[in-house]
Amino acid sequence: KWANDNARGRVGGREISLVDPAQLHTITGDGLDPLITAADGSAILARARDRDLYILADPDIINNLAFATREKAAGAANLIDAIAEDADADGLAFDLTLNGFGGERSLLRFAFVPPFIGITLCLIAAGLLALWQAWVRFGPALKPGRAIPVSKAALIANSADLIRQARRELDGADAYVRSQRIAIARRLHAPGGLDDAATDRWIDKHLDAGSESFSSLARRLPLARGTHEFLEGAQALHDIRKDLLRDSQ
Repeated sequence: KWANDNARGRVGGREISLVDPAQLHTITGDGLDPLITAADGSAILARARDRDLYILADPDIINNLAFATREKAAGAANLIDAIAEDADADGLAFDLTLNGFGGERSLLRFAFVPPFIGITLCLIAAGLLALWQAWVRFGPALKPGRAIPVSKAALIANSADLIRQARRELDGADAYVRSQRIAIARRLHAPGGLDDAATDRWIDKHLDAGSESFSSLARRLPLARGTHEFLEGAQALHDIRKDLLRDSQ
């Protein structure tokens, strides 16, 4: 049964009985006429004496808690109707501006209230940083360089990087030996009609005694088992080419 003798009163000619919430809010003060009172005499619903103002001290009487059961919802509706009759009002209006509804806000004011104030502060900070950067910068802005330089050296470097990233360094051993053989034979005017092995032996004749032969390096380089061994052999072939071509000048 939705009734409690501890909270009752007469509003608009109706007897109103309410169930006290677990923690009941009440109101007291001068200039108030209690309409519904709790057991201690404090007002749950009061009316101002100098104007048509009704104060409901505890919102649980007509909010979600009041609609927990059909009987409580009917009691809340009965209370609202009783207030309307007592005030001789044709209708009731609920002021929800404090809850964020119905109030008109300017765009500037809207930017400084949660949750948008965070974005506003970030924009202000970004503007200050941009201003500081423009203030401390000296001279014209530096133009960024080309991502891919235009030159033969850049082309060679990019090709080498591509081969290194693909981990195909060892696959170029035969081509490197062939390029060194052709360059040396052409510069030293090797006889025509020689095959690769004969050309290697002809190059060996131009090397100093005791130095490693070109033919042995040419055979060993394609058999390299690692990058370190490959680089050592390639450097040795390059040194032979450099020495022979320098001596031929």
